[in-house]
Amino acid sequence: MDPKETLDSIVNLSEYLAALNSENKKDALTSENDNGKLKRTYNQTEAVAATGAHARKITALCKELDIDFTRFDRAWQIDIDDILKIRRALGETLDFVNRGKLPIYCVSNLKGGAGKTTITITLSSGMAIEVPKGYRVGVMDLDPQGTATAMLKPNFSDEDLSVGDLLMENFDLADGETFQDVCKEAFYETNIPNFRVLCSRPEDRQHEFYVKLKESEAEQHGQPYNSYTAMEAIIDAVKDEFDILFIDTSPYFSAMTLAGHYVATSLIVPIRPSENDRASSEKYVKFLGEMYRLLMGMGHKGYDNVKVMLSGIRRASVSQVRIAHDIRMACNKSRKSPLIYTHEFIESDAVTNCAEDYCTVYDFSPSEYQASKASLKMAQNEYRLLINEIEREICELWGE
Repeated sequence: MDPKETLDSIVNLSEYLAALNSENKKDALTSENDNGKLKRTYNQTEAVAATGAHARKITALCKELDIDFTRFDRAWQIDIDDILKIRRALGETLDFVNRGKLPIYCVSNLKGGAGKTTITITLSSGMAIEVPKGYRVGVMDLDPQGTATAMLKPNFSDEDLSVGDLLMENFDLADGETFQDVCKEAFYETNIPNFRVLCSRPEDRQHEFYVKLKESEAEQHGQPYNSYTAMEAIIDAVKDEFDILFIDTSPYFSAMTLAGHYVATSLIVPIRPSENDRASSEKYVKFLGEMYRLLMGMGHKGYDNVKVMLSGIRRASVSQVRIAHDIRMACNKSRKSPLIYTHEFIESDAVTNCAEDYCTVYDFSPSEYQASKASLKMAQNEYRLLINEIEREICELWGE
């Protein structure tokens, strides 16, 4: 091919993939909900497990609360909103308000494919839907690739505000509107009632040039400029909206990545148990130490936790299990506390299957899942162990 033919091939490839993605979204999404995704539904057995109430009690409450369990295709089916109504009717207090410091977990590794986004969206959605306390959970997508955005708000459009828009002030205030109002509104609703996401888009990469420009202007006027202050302003604007925040970061170092690490209170470092990933993660953690010296100079107060999370483990693989054991032994040498989570983020076909519908494993109940129900149940149960582990960290932080 000559250069013109080469360019045409690349342009055509881009158009074909865009059309394929558009068709997939058309099949998977709905206009019923704010983020374009269907809400999780429950059959009667699953409703019993989710509420702890007897089946007869749930049916009686459905009638009392005007919940029509025959409105779906199945004989008995309700959605997650109905589950929360029933739990409130049973006396549960689901409007949780954090009792101190806002925990902000930054999931970080400059190695692509380490599982950062999958871990972020799985643990955050699970924290919102599976933990009885009813935490208000938020995700900040700081990766301009927008994978977390595509999974949590797949109908994110050019008219919606991104994290880059907030950082670069690409918005106009309406009469009486404040920056705090804009930030709150930019955390968009998902199909889980107490779960919201601050999205990203490819144009957010312009933030890098924006920071350079601001640094140059500040230098000309003999004034200091720190790019993380804009991220701090976003956190300060929404701190009363959430009980827990998760930050997904890009696989490369940028001003936005640095700002995400600065505002975080804890750090999760995913490492896959392979020789290549172990070696690259070792280099990243060494770089992380150098980066944190920079954060210290900027006034960072220290993380509550810094822990490795073993990710993408296939337990049938002898070599992966062996490497995972070696990593765990190395990370457990700390005398103060282990530098690794007890449980592992296993590899699961359920994650891949759910992703095809722009969903996490916690967006489905087994009764509505089209593939192996046993695989979904196992994934949900395995990841819940990690969620419980993180919740214990948070409760210790709050003194509970």
